[in-house]
Amino acid sequence: MTTSSSTALLDPTEAPPDLDIPSPPFATARRHAALVVQERRGRPAPAFVDVLLAHDLDVAVTVAQGDSLPDPGASPLAILVGSEPLSVARASGRLQAELDWIRRADAAGTTLLGVGHGARALALAFGGDATRAERPLRGWAMVDTTVPHLVPTGPWLSWQHDVIELPAAAEVLAHNLLGPQAFRLGRHLAVQFHPEATSETIASWATSDADRDDVGRLLSAVTRDETAAAVSTWRLLSSFIEGI
Repeated sequence: MTTSSSTALLDPTEAPPDLDIPSPPFATARRHAALVVQERRGRPAPAFVDVLLAHDLDVAVTVAQGDSLPDPGASPLAILVGSEPLSVARASGRLQAELDWIRRADAAGTTLLGVGHGARALALAFGGDATRAERPLRGWAMVDTTVPHLVPTGPWLSWQHDVIELPAAAEVLAHNLLGPQAFRLGRHLAVQFHPEATSETIASWATSDADRDDVGRLLSAVTRDETAAAVSTWRLLSSFIEGI
């Protein structure tokens, strides 16, 4: 569906996860395309695809590879999503390119939604900081929210390794013991948790036996109403898109 150096327009009816295809135009004749920037190859999360298509947006997808990131001004909306620790992004050498791209997107008028690593990158791009958490938060997490109609209390799926220190211009919308969990920066929105993820998704992020044991304990600790969770996720993503 995408290569490490191209942007692919998602076919909503059929999108094989690893098909290499030429980079198409950023939008069809009928609709704009929202860009999903993710750290792994594959189809974007169904929660993203469903809500974007429902709001008459095509979905373009690319893998975050520093200099290969597309023109940030070519789309009205970009979603930056990732689950890796900040230390991994720094070690890979692509973090600075991502921060520069975020600043150019802001200057071009593109609205950004940062999810997981994307939330930390948004904070860093505008003067914030992030430090390694003493103990990662992996699994279900609750939040204290000032906007429950937009960001419900949860539980939300979390894969958090870092604590965000927000820039002065940020508005905190939700937090928990590991710091800010949702915040606004101007027209941009960031969430530290993963509203798009499922229990199967987060289990796939575990790369060691210790990770898998930790995830198993945390996922079994909280009973979640999947229907209510889906409604909360739709509300969060839909409200954000409608506000653009």
